[in-house]
Amino acid sequence: MTITTPSTCRSSFTVPRSLGYQWGAGASRGLLFDNASSQYCNSGEAPSDVTFPYSMSCWIKPDDLTSGMTAFACVDGQDVRNTITLGFSTTNDQALGQHNDPTVFHNGFSATNSWTTADVWHHLACVVTGTATTGKTLYFDGTSVDTEWTGSGSDADPEAEWEDILIGARRDTAGFGNYASGLIKECAFWSIGLSAANVTALAAGVKPSLVGSEPPIVYQPLDGDVNTKGFIGPTFSKNNF
Repeated sequence: MTITTPSTCRSSFTVPRSLGYQWGAGASRGLLFDNASSQYCNSGEAPSDVTFPYSMSCWIKPDDLTSGMTAFACVDGQDVRNTITLGFSTTNDQALGQHNDPTVFHNGFSATNSWTTADVWHHLACVVTGTATTGKTLYFDGTSVDTEWTGSGSDADPEAEWEDILIGARRDTAGFGNYASGLIKECAFWSIGLSAANVTALAAGVKPSLVGSEPPIVYQPLDGDVNTKGFIGPTFSKNNF
């Protein structure tokens, strides 16, 4: 008799999108964010013991496409350096991954016109291996859309720089901003590099705890609130709700 280990299950498991939404990403209702009220959630601490590679994933259902917004971010205090964000830009309605190393701003964009309709769920993910431009892959709805991020320079160790995790906003020298408008759910962070098959499974609705050779070290289902059943890692606080 052969017994499949949990790690093997996480690495290889996948389900059709139609089934995944019944219990995976679709099982969480999401948390509604209002950009007019500057609403966001934060952990007050960064993921611990993180080195390259690492991965991030989330779902977002924007109700307003007139301005760009951040869904999920790890930030370096109030400094723009060495942050990583997932969200979208209104420039051609592109899915957006942004990474700031100590010297330069890297951008990864999807093909144009990815976000043409409001109130539709989309899945975003990125895998970062540490090299300046070729080591960052942005995924939109399970498909790799950009592996060559603009910019040049060397990336610092994230563990030495990050101070906070944000959902629904980013933070830089100007303070908090780029607030989300709409629903966000299933935010997860792994201290490993996910494979393309892993990301495809996430976009099909498989829960983050079942994806990858190791479980996520941060996971917020956002089932109508923060810190709901099954969350992993630091507790999050809601701000301006």
